[in-house]
Amino acid sequence: TTVLSGIDEKRITCLANFRNQKNHLFLLSVFKVLLKDYPAWTLHLVGKNFQDDYFNQLQQFIEANQLQKSVFIYDSRDDIHHILSQSSIGVLPSLSEGFPLALLEYGLAGLAVVVTNVGECANILGNPPQGWLIESGNSEQLKASLSLLMADEQTATRLGKGLKNRVLTQFSAQKAIAKLLVCYSEL
Repeated sequence: TTVLSGIDEKRITCLANFRNQKNHLFLLSVFKVLLKDYPAWTLHLVGKNFQDDYFNQLQQFIEANQLQKSVFIYDSRDDIHHILSQSSIGVLPSLSEGFPLALLEYGLAGLAVVVTNVGECANILGNPPQGWLIESGNSEQLKASLSLLMADEQTATRLGKGLKNRVLTQFSAQKAIAKLLVCYSEL
């Protein structure tokens, strides 16, 4: 069972394999700035490590900026629900996505989220959005939205509950089966 470092209620988690399109370096650069105002917070990066140059860049950034006590890397895990139960905020800073399962996982865990407006992220968050939707690569938007959630636990809790409700009602297995049956009936 994975136990996250850091303080309860002050953990940000990113579930994304360590690939360039997942944009971890962008997240790290913004988190480094946020640490000045929120030194008790920690960032947890969870995903498949491909042992490549991209992953080496992440490690070098963490070391060069002395973030080893604030940023933690975990290879692929099979206890994602447990990891998210220890987290407060879920973030997905991707340059591109299809249908982001990590966002559904964040929703099921009741996390407040900050995600980029790529792939199906906006559709999952809904209208009005049950989380922060930012433009990919916009560091000011990422910083502002994370900062607001870090500073305002009530807003974070409200958004987390809203997303959980949306995921359970719109993206549950029963919902998916019902939509599939409608598609089949139209064939």
